[in-house]
Amino acid sequence: MLFLKGIRTFQAVIALITTIFISTSIFAQQIGSENSNNKSAYTDIHASVQIESKESTSREKALSELKKIKKDINECLNNSPTKLVSNDYKIAKQDILFISVWENDDLTTETIVRPDGKISFPLIGDVAAEGSTITELDIRITEALKKFIRKPEVSIVIKEFARKKATILGGVVRPGVENFVVEARLLDIIAQAGGFSKEAVLDNVLLIRGSGDNPKINIVNANGLVEGRNFEQNVSIEENDVIYVPINTGIVVLGQVVYPGVYKPEGESNVLKAIALAGGFTNDAVLNSVVIIRPKPESQLFLVNLNKAILKADPSQNIMLKPGDIIYVSKKFIADINYLTEELFGPLLDQAVKVQQLNQPWH
Repeated sequence: MLFLKGIRTFQAVIALITTIFISTSIFAQQIGSENSNNKSAYTDIHASVQIESKESTSREKALSELKKIKKDINECLNNSPTKLVSNDYKIAKQDILFISVWENDDLTTETIVRPDGKISFPLIGDVAAEGSTITELDIRITEALKKFIRKPEVSIVIKEFARKKATILGGVVRPGVENFVVEARLLDIIAQAGGFSKEAVLDNVLLIRGSGDNPKINIVNANGLVEGRNFEQNVSIEENDVIYVPINTGIVVLGQVVYPGVYKPEGESNVLKAIALAGGFTNDAVLNSVVIIRPKPESQLFLVNLNKAILKADPSQNIMLKPGDIIYVSKKFIADINYLTEELFGPLLDQAVKVQQLNQPWH
């Protein structure tokens, strides 16, 4: 009996040890499985972080490359012999712009600069464009987009430039209106007009800018340009500029006449005859303050009253002209002689200019 009881006790102990061993093994397996799962989860999280980090790095690299490409393109354009558009090119009305934002294809826009000088762009509405450089407009749009997009990268290309016009008259092969885009200089317009004629007087080419009461007159000596020097004389041309190339047998008629230009009267000519060739006066012309300039070396300036010449038949006002003389019909009475001799026609005259003010008040 004691023997059998001892055997049963031993069997119970063995069973208990076995149970504990099995339970311990199962628990160990569970711990191992959990550790394995945790390790796998950590690996997945680490991989995800690495992917996000790589994506962020790739984006930064792409942005850096995009900026470099934009810089290279601008440098290429600006260093090109043809110089398609310079950094200081001012956007003009009717220019057509192509604007894109990196990774935001829905914002890609082709837009025209409206008559009010503005463009429309998604999200931000109207943006002032006229008179701005490409860089200035880029910054303006980028700053406005920062409210909606993280680190917007804007690209702007001028798809089509507005066509501008300048008038060239006198000693060129084909006088008339010339179209140009972007930037044009004096020699560009003269070349488009066929070049100088044989009668052209190159040392007194007139560039007239602006209209109304205070036009700006620039006198250019083109002799050096033709000879391949004095390139500072190759001035920039703007919209609606008027270029007059004098001819050695002609008279220049400017200002408030119907057809300003260079004319070659037959035989001797006086002021009224030259103005008649130019189609007569406009409604804005002031007849009692007409200027006649006789350029260097004679350097003379006459101020005449053509009302007297017409209504009183005063021959002293209707003076005889010489080839190369310039007639200027103003929109207002000119009382300040210094304005004529210094600001308006100063480059045509020397310091010892002889002024003959013949337009005295009515008697």
